[in-house]
Amino acid sequence: RFAVLARERYQHLPGTLVVINHQSDWDGPIVGGLVCLISGPRGVGRRTSFLTRGDLGRPDFIPKYLLPGRGWARVLLGRVSLAPIIEALGVRSVPSLDDPLAGTRRERVRMVRAALDRAAFELDRGGCVMVAPEGRFTPDGALAPISGSVARLGPHARVIQPVTITYDPTQPGRTGLTVNFQDPIFPAGYAAGDFLEEEVSRRLRSGIVFGLGQMAGLLATAGLPAEAALRNLTPDHLAGAVAGLSVALSAAGRTVDPSLLRITSAGLWRRWRRWKARGSAGPVGEPATHRAGNRAPWALAYWSRQAADALRDLPGPERERVFGTAAAWARAVTTGAATAGAAAADAADDVAGARVGVGRARLRLWLARVEPWLRPIGTTAVFILTVLAVGYMFRKVPFNKVVEATRGYSLSWMVVGLTLNLAGYFTRVPVWRAFLEEAPRPVSTREVFDLYIGGAFINNFVPLRGGDVARVVYLAKQMGLGWGRGVTLVAAEHAFDLVVIGGYGVVGVLLTPAAPVWAGHLVGA
Repeated sequence: RFAVLARERYQHLPGTLVVINHQSDWDGPIVGGLVCLISGPRGVGRRTSFLTRGDLGRPDFIPKYLLPGRGWARVLLGRVSLAPIIEALGVRSVPSLDDPLAGTRRERVRMVRAALDRAAFELDRGGCVMVAPEGRFTPDGALAPISGSVARLGPHARVIQPVTITYDPTQPGRTGLTVNFQDPIFPAGYAAGDFLEEEVSRRLRSGIVFGLGQMAGLLATAGLPAEAALRNLTPDHLAGAVAGLSVALSAAGRTVDPSLLRITSAGLWRRWRRWKARGSAGPVGEPATHRAGNRAPWALAYWSRQAADALRDLPGPERERVFGTAAAWARAVTTGAATAGAAAADAADDVAGARVGVGRARLRLWLARVEPWLRPIGTTAVFILTVLAVGYMFRKVPFNKVVEATRGYSLSWMVVGLTLNLAGYFTRVPVWRAFLEEAPRPVSTREVFDLYIGGAFINNFVPLRGGDVARVVYLAKQMGLGWGRGVTLVAAEHAFDLVVIGGYGVVGVLLTPAAPVWAGHLVGA
């Protein structure tokens, strides 16, 4: 489950060196696939190569790494090598200098130089090369020192594209992943490789997306003990901390997970409780290696170091503002402050120049408190309006006639029909999700369903397709697609409806024995 941010920053230029931070085995396939898709069938992505670990092509890689501890894998796949596949995919193995199985140290150095020379040659030819310059998984949440690959390959690249990957195990179901494209770097403006590596490190760190895990890590870094977090934290505290930190981080130029800005306080609390139940909020511990298929939660210490590392390059006042906001909320939780307003007041006292941010945080807190009540109240109001509207439409129809007509209905077929009708509404959700792939912000399934159902409800009672007008307004204003895109999407949805209506016509006219006479003339014509 992943989202892509700022994909328009990718330049599509020949000789592009893509650099990523390395946290999981999924990093390479996901970012590499995105680069190829963004580049297009005729773009630079067709010549993309990937520098990866040196043991990927060994015969024992599958049973030792992908399927460790499984005897059947060692017996059946112990001599299966992935070398032909990775060569066909453009993957170039770079052995580790600390791996004795790769040969003597002289041989390892020679193989590393040969792999980098080959990558430099591909960049000179206008190809695209992707590398994780840390040379290993990020060990403890903080970006590891960049190896010499950037200094070696940077002068041969026309542009360097940093891409930051952030995981979020607090999301329900599958682990969340955000791919954040950073502003490209043009190596011609850097005289020395060391300065180029520093700039790459800075941009990779600044691209970390702050989700619930990173914000919890900020609270822990600011002095919130894990015991207090487990004992005193309330939904109001959590929603207030997320709102306040979102304002402070956005003002400092850091990216906040867009889903956190849409979720209710109850949804945040469910995420936190689920994450806590999985044992992730402990005071100590290192993250489990996030290999393919491994959903082991990462410890709070990991997110604390990652959050602190992402803020390392901020100017002093902005960094103090963020940590001051986190410290105020950490103190509120530790002391068991009853209201979020008290924590916001503490933040206003402690953080100089953050009054506007705290005011916005208070407003968001108030909205977060009221929001859980808005949905049931709104649902009740819609139900009442629906009953009144139906009563108004049937005001001239005698009630006994309605009862007499319903006696001839088959209850079982009525249930089947209503179920299929509801299923039809649900099937529109993936269609609209496909329509909204290019939206400026990620769109949830619930939001798409509400958009469609809301428009359908309005269409039933407002003439001239008023629900479609409401959809266009929502698409243009709330989702930022503009009026032209909004009208186009609604028109495209109705164009797909023509296919369904045509199918109804075929069934009704050709397969129904009691078809009207005019239908036969129409078909004959």
